[in-house]
Amino acid sequence: LALRSTPEEQAAHVAFLAKALKDRSLWEAYGLPAQDDAA
Repeated sequence: LALRSTPEEQAAHVAFLAKALKDRSLWEAYGLPAQDDAA
């Protein structure tokens, strides 16, 4: 997972992943917490 230079870019990337990755196993593969409230 590429490091983002600012918290805003990090948040935007996480928001993208929340939309793109529906499978919780993919979230875990990326080292991200599976968020129940991710839309």
